[in-house]
Amino acid sequence: MPADYKSYSSKKKNKGQRNNNNRPWLWLSIVAGIIILLVVIYSFSKNQPLKKPVKKILHKSALAAKKVRKEVQKKLNQPEVKFEFYDLLPKEKVTIPGNNTPKEPIENQQPIDHSHYLLQVASLKKFSDADTMKAHLIMQGFAAQVKKFVIKDNTWFRVQIGPFNSMDAALDAQNKLRKDNQDAIIRKIKT
Repeated sequence: MPADYKSYSSKKKNKGQRNNNNRPWLWLSIVAGIIILLVVIYSFSKNQPLKKPVKKILHKSALAAKKVRKEVQKKLNQPEVKFEFYDLLPKEKVTIPGNNTPKEPIENQQPIDHSHYLLQVASLKKFSDADTMKAHLIMQGFAAQVKKFVIKDNTWFRVQIGPFNSMDAALDAQNKLRKDNQDAIIRKIKT
C-alpha cells in the first residue's frame, strides 16, 4: 500500500487567501470611523447651511442693482458746473494785500481816492449758511451783512463786512480775519 507522505495540519491555509477573521479590531475601527464622519457632517450641515436658496441671492442682487442704478441716475441728472468768474473778474477791482508801497514818486501819483471798501468773506448758496457766518462775524466785532445776488438764475448770498472809508481800515480788518483763519477779498464800492 502506498504511503502518504504529505503532512496535514489541523488548520488548512491557502497561501493566496487571507483570513480576515483574525482582525476584528480593523472592522470595528472602520465602522466607528464611518459613524463619527456621519455625525460630524450632520452637525456641520445643521449649524451652517452650505447652500443658500437661489431666491434670496437673486433678491439681494436685484436690490443691489437698483441701488447702483439710482446712484448712476442721480449723478447723470446733476447739472454741469459752469464757472462764471472768468466773466465776472475782469469787471471787478480786487486789491491784493501785501506790499502796498508805491513804486512811483509821490509827484506822479494820482490824487487820493475817497472811495469806500468792503470785505467779502464768502459767497454761499444757502441763506442759512450765510446767516450763520454773519452771526459768527458779528460776535467777533465786525459789522457784517448778507446781500442777495442773482446771477444767471442762480441765487448767491454774499457775506460782507464794511463799508470802510479807507484801504488801510479794510486791510486791518482783513488781517484780523486772517488771524482767525478766515480769508476775505477787498472790493471797492462803486460810487
